[in-house]
Amino acid sequence: MATYEVFATDRHEHVGTLWLANPERRNAMGPAFWDELPRAIGELDADDAVRAIVLAARGPHFTVGLDLKAMGGGIAEGGGGGVAGRRRLLDMIARLQGSVTAVARSLDEPGATRAAIAHSLQDVDVAVICGGVSVGRHDHVRQSFAELDVRERFWGVALKPGRPSWFGTRERTLVFGLPGNPVSAMVTFTLFVAPALRALAGGSPDAARTTALLAHDVEKRPGRTHATHPSGEPLPLPIRVSAGFLVKGLSGKTRIQTRPPRLM
Repeated sequence: MATYEVFATDRHEHVGTLWLANPERRNAMGPAFWDELPRAIGELDADDAVRAIVLAARGPHFTVGLDLKAMGGGIAEGGGGGVAGRRRLLDMIARLQGSVTAVARSLDEPGATRAAIAHSLQDVDVAVICGGVSVGRHDHVRQSFAELDVRERFWGVALKPGRPSWFGTRERTLVFGLPGNPVSAMVTFTLFVAPALRALAGGSPDAARTTALLAHDVEKRPGRTHATHPSGEPLPLPIRVSAGFLVKGLSGKTRIQTRPPRLM
């Protein structure tokens, strides 16, 4: 049995338990967490006697979430100037994402887009594709979906931001096509993808939904739902600032208000 820095595993009959075992740091998800998670899951998965895996935590906290201090330092070290620095940063991000999902990147050309989507559709319950779902000359995602036998359920919603959102299915796999704009992707993931994931996990798709009254009147186009900051101000579209400013502007504003079209 392997030993880990922040995890522990045990087995009882046909149930394997993966313990978050770093209570001194309130089970914060730092570099060791992301490095050991796939190996610990792989160990239990390789045991033919294990039919179910339970994720549990030792100590009073399940987890406080991402270890910002440790992960921030690691990302900073992975960056640096020039092409080589950006390459190291991208590789690190891809490695962290690879702990929990499959990630494929694509050039804006039909063959590369189709190959990347085909990779993303392999043995998954849900696939989320960002970008390329509109009607520009570099938007090849919808064509690729059709060629890969993904059945379109809807394309285009009366929502700002997020109008070109796409949804379809291939057998039992749910496939979401989200806009490439970062703010639009965040909004549509929150409104469409997150509820689907909650439902698939056995929860209520509306668990995070609530209602509120606007503090002041806000103008909007009739017949379209608008998403805004909790302050009531429009989301920053189109984006004419750096990605760093965008992240700073959205941090702490994880709630999204939607104003549906008024029924006459």
